Amino acid sequence: MKRAAAGLVICALVCACLAPALALLLESLRGPEGFSLRAYGLLLSEKRPFVLLLRSTLVAGGATALALVWGVAVGYAAARLRGWRAAAVELLSYVPLLVPSLVVALGWVRVLGPSGVVTRRLEALLGRAPFDLYTPAGAAFVLSLCTFPFVSILAAQGFRAIDPAALRAARLTAGRGRRLWHIWRPLLAPYLATGALLAFLVALADFGVPSALMVNVYPIEVFTRFSAYFDTPGALASCALPTALAGLLFVARYALVRRTPYETGGAATPSEGPVSRPVLALAALALVGSSVLPLVFLACEAQGAYAESLRIAGEQVLTSLMVALIGAGFLVAGGLAFALAYRRLGARARALSEAAILLSLIVPGTAVGLGILHLVTRDVWPFSVLYPGAAIVAYACTARFIAFPALVLAAGVGGLRSSLMHAAAAHGVSRPRAARHVLLPLAWPSFVAALTLSFVLCLGELSASVLVNPPGGMTLSVRLASLLHLGKDSVVASLCVMLSGLVLAVLALGLLIVGRPLRLRFQHADRAA
Repeated sequence: MKRAAAGLVICALVCACLAPALALLLESLRGPEGFSLRAYGLLLSEKRPFVLLLRSTLVAGGATALALVWGVAVGYAAARLRGWRAAAVELLSYVPLLVPSLVVALGWVRVLGPSGVVTRRLEALLGRAPFDLYTPAGAAFVLSLCTFPFVSILAAQGFRAIDPAALRAARLTAGRGRRLWHIWRPLLAPYLATGALLAFLVALADFGVPSALMVNVYPIEVFTRFSAYFDTPGALASCALPTALAGLLFVARYALVRRTPYETGGAATPSEGPVSRPVLALAALALVGSSVLPLVFLACEAQGAYAESLRIAGEQVLTSLMVALIGAGFLVAGGLAFALAYRRLGARARALSEAAILLSLIVPGTAVGLGILHLVTRDVWPFSVLYPGAAIVAYACTARFIAFPALVLAAGVGGLRSSLMHAAAAHGVSRPRAARHVLLPLAWPSFVAALTLSFVLCLGELSASVLVNPPGGMTLSVRLASLLHLGKDSVVASLCVMLSGLVLAVLALGLLIVGRPLRLRFQHADRAA
């Protein structure tokens, strides 16, 4: 009975987060009124959607391939190094996941854009610009620097989980190539496949990088159809192809890549000698290029413009903080409900629940925004109550990011031994008191990690916020996107620095409270296989 109730809680949570996408899907199948299948027919009869799908897939696929290169190098360095160097690599690998992708893209525009510092130097040497950042290849490069933490975090956990005894035994009879193929490949495959899937889904749905680099992909097309041409059926239909592609890849990952049959020790990092210099150089290049370099160039350009930026966007800063606080509350509450229900499930049900909560990553942010607006216009409770206000933007962030705090809290709360609560109950302690004095202190680091992660993700969300922002409730990310092409470069740079400063300040506060690096623990995602 308890397991059935836990399953219902998880189903209700997943349905609440997928409600906008499900509402759009049901409305599109109703008939000729409002949305209709005719919009899908018109979409599929044109050449443009398939060109956009190909371009979006190439951008996301290129970003995922590069993210695997950066992520494996950073994950290997984080798993093999010791002391402060390992802590520094691990901490820096989290930063690109938390800094908004729009900020990273604008930082690279200052470096490699048409008037960037490096581009001007190369033009002086070569007589022409050797590359163009405003291309799908440039967007893939920048997106790879924003998404490689998904790969690096999981890769580091995979490297740590490999049994050193298996490698020592393999070295007696097998060369490096055979060890890579027969030991490293099957043991790391679930981790890398999950990381690559997450990187692809985030890159496919990203709005910030394509808008900054003026590359027309599906999120830009959906926003343009809805806001510029008021073509709501066309915008809805434009979400169908990338969502279907993401769903197919999600199913393929969990159908084709199984958990390895080998047992993993996970006791210690395998000792195969020091980390090679090329791997360290590649890891350093990824860490510096993903956050340090863009922020340094933006800070240099933003000198003296902070006062003007606060005058222009001071209200948006307060709105963003309010949205982030409300969204973090929603996310942590939903993640805690998932974690408590997760504790009561069996192994197979846990795998299904993890796969179900990851379904929220399939829906693009623009589709979430469209679905919320559709529910608001149909006066559906509670969406009509939340709109207009910061709470509707916070719900959009919750629908997009619920998987992250849910998995973090599931790793922290679900990993605690049930015998502790049973022992408290045997001594006559009530369940609320046992949860307050036993469960909460032991799971406190996971709570702080989930709260920190939720806050910074809500603070930089753009794909859904750009559609659901109510009048007078614009967030800082949306304000920043609206100022991109108005020629106020110093103001845009200062706003980027301010937004990144808020994110890094919250991250530093979380680290100070916990006292050690925040482990996001995405390894539970690959158990769904």
